[in-house]
Amino acid sequence: MRAHTPLRILVLSLACAAALAAQAQTTPRLDIPAGDLATALDAYARQTGTQLVYRADQLRGARSPGLHGQAGSPTQALDTLLKGSGFTYRRDGSGALLIVPIVGSTPVRSTSDTPAADRGKPTVTDLDAVQVTGSRIPRAQVEGPAPITIVTAEQIQAAGLTTVPDVLRSLSQNSGSVQGQQNTTSAQSTPGAQAVDLRGLGPNHTLVLINGRRVADFPLPLNSRSNFTDIGNIPLGMIDRIEVLTGSASAVYGSDAMAGVINFILKKSADGTTFNYRYGDTSEGGGESHDLTVTTGFERGNFSAVLGLERIDQHPLWGYQRKIQDSTLDAPTPRRQLPRLIAQIYDWDDDVNLAPPDGCQAMAGLNEGTTKLAYDRYGEPYCGSERAIAYRTIRNQRIGTSLYGTFQYRFSDALSWFADLQAARQTVRLLTGTNGNDVVSDHMGWEFHDPASTDNYRNKVFFNQATGHYEIWSRQFTPEEMGGLRNRMNTTIEKTLAITTGLQGMFGQAWNWEGAYNHSQYLADVAMPRIKAAAANTLFLGPRLGYDADGYAIYDADPARLFKPLTEAEFASIAAMSVFRPRADNDTLSFSLDTPALFSLPSGDAGFAAALEYGRQSYALHPDPLALTDDAYVGPRYGDGSGSRHHWGIASELRMPVLPDLQASLAGRYDQYRYGGRTPGKFTYSLGLEWRPLQTLLVRGSYGTGFRAPDMHYLFAGDDYYRTRYATDYYQCRLANPGASNGWCYDDGSYDIATFDVYTGNVGLDVETSRSATFGLVWSPSSLLKFSRARACFQALCLRYRPQP
Repeated sequence: MRAHTPLRILVLSLACAAALAAQAQTTPRLDIPAGDLATALDAYARQTGTQLVYRADQLRGARSPGLHGQAGSPTQALDTLLKGSGFTYRRDGSGALLIVPIVGSTPVRSTSDTPAADRGKPTVTDLDAVQVTGSRIPRAQVEGPAPITIVTAEQIQAAGLTTVPDVLRSLSQNSGSVQGQQNTTSAQSTPGAQAVDLRGLGPNHTLVLINGRRVADFPLPLNSRSNFTDIGNIPLGMIDRIEVLTGSASAVYGSDAMAGVINFILKKSADGTTFNYRYGDTSEGGGESHDLTVTTGFERGNFSAVLGLERIDQHPLWGYQRKIQDSTLDAPTPRRQLPRLIAQIYDWDDDVNLAPPDGCQAMAGLNEGTTKLAYDRYGEPYCGSERAIAYRTIRNQRIGTSLYGTFQYRFSDALSWFADLQAARQTVRLLTGTNGNDVVSDHMGWEFHDPASTDNYRNKVFFNQATGHYEIWSRQFTPEEMGGLRNRMNTTIEKTLAITTGLQGMFGQAWNWEGAYNHSQYLADVAMPRIKAAAANTLFLGPRLGYDADGYAIYDADPARLFKPLTEAEFASIAAMSVFRPRADNDTLSFSLDTPALFSLPSGDAGFAAALEYGRQSYALHPDPLALTDDAYVGPRYGDGSGSRHHWGIASELRMPVLPDLQASLAGRYDQYRYGGRTPGKFTYSLGLEWRPLQTLLVRGSYGTGFRAPDMHYLFAGDDYYRTRYATDYYQCRLANPGASNGWCYDDGSYDIATFDVYTGNVGLDVETSRSATFGLVWSPSSLLKFSRARACFQALCLRYRPQP
């Protein structure tokens, strides 16, 4: 355990003392300057931790007298802020405080002048302007027909969460199996990226939005197959709230929203200039992190802006820094407790390992002196190390800067220009470690490989003239030979940019409209460590002497050479960095309009929204040309891929009060894609009901259809040889051994086979469709107590990948 310095202890003690002192204040001290009402309300929400819901366009031009010092209870402070503004507040069934206009713009009296029982009575109108994820129609209640989880910036800070993946990992909806920072396989194909998987349907079935708009995918496909959105580079310090909708939302957002939608709402206002610094460390060392966020905002006449900057410096956490992960002896089963392979010669003729000439004495100093003679599950000798498993990152190194800005110019109360800008550059470094005793990792190991040799066990067998046998040589490299683990880390430089600009305004009595253009791009420089196959073959085996009559490569190799440690110069002669420069782009033109009062019914007004979108999506992997060949590097052969497609969609929604306590909603959308001479399209719809028999009780249900256009890489991938799978051929085993069990076939080893999975794109793939239903209830007997219960049925998931004629 690393000892803490006296300075660190002093700083932590002062921080704890300050927190306790702040908590001891029974009356909040507020510092909110006079000025724009929306800015004052945002400052109030941050300083008191109160959730406020209001319609921003209704607050245009409204002013607040501000507040400084203690102001009694939080609601008394809110009364003071709203005094004379023409607005008051009320609490809805979900517990949120709704900021609503007063009929006739009658000024709100302070709490001292107005009895609590009479405050805001008949003069308060219904709030009809809250827009939440899952609908484009402004509405009064935060809760709707489908369950939505809202995580605020205050909740994130209070929980001590430091990254967006940490926040989403804490949600029960994120229940799928996705790659994390310890997932070796996925980290090799998409190093540094992190995905989210709602309802276990896969990352490519969850739609990720920022401020309600799509962002470009991570440019490398997950597992060399499907596209997904990287959530690891979203700046946590810029987030105002995260809205998670668990249900099909294709009728509102189109493709990809089959399992749900995650909408990251970034800050739209700032109370002066705020500096927020967070330091994190672990008691056992490793993983130290620094996070500095600066936000500021200003108004100059009709122009307003909010700017933010976030700088993160997260140190890596290594497996050897944790006792439970620093040795194979920590594994739960005897087979996994075997030392990791460092050097091994397998005699193909006699089906045995050749004993190391000196009992691994020459390698004894490697892996921090832990390399020794070991025996596999069949009792065959090899050189191994229990320590080698620890040479990987549990938590990645991440250093980067994110910039964010939102701007607005108000031409009039009915017309304004807006723009949002997000830009980030981050460097992520990780080490995936060794893969085990059966295979050698391509970045830290070597195994003989010659594509021209006879195709047997992936061309790994050669004829050794020195011994007169056919052999397989395997070698794992150690930190001492590589010159340190950091020399073999995957390094990904992520560069992201998103720009949205447009006009928004009002016409008529209650119509809102918006026309916008959105561009997002994701560029990456991905450097993956590899071993040069031909150079390594020569280093260990010497020159190739030709091929025998059966097609096997011939070498005259001294077995002692494999068990001799390499110098750093020797290792450098066979090491390489394979660099990919993938890119993904997404461009969208959109026009939307909505009104909370399309027509009136006896129970209230019906809300309506419509949207029209047109966009283009493209990607290109730009791989290392040598990685596309079968002879340049040890390990997997990658593939290429590039393409683009156009898309348009039209959607509409209707929300109406059927009865005073029963709301119904209906949404429909049609999308069409154009690529490769094809124009697949799909219509989707959704229905929802909300019954509120009591103000504090909501019973709800929804049903909807969904669809998903094929992944870009599904359509445009070139031949990809990334995956080689090793398995047991149980069918042949049982033919030859009637009555044999699966376990016997597996243990025998004679029926082990290697399959080579080759993927390629197919523009004839059809869309994927689904049907989803949810129902449940929400009960909030008080503002401090809330119960919710929901059940989701995701049925008839139709993977309609049918090639078209």
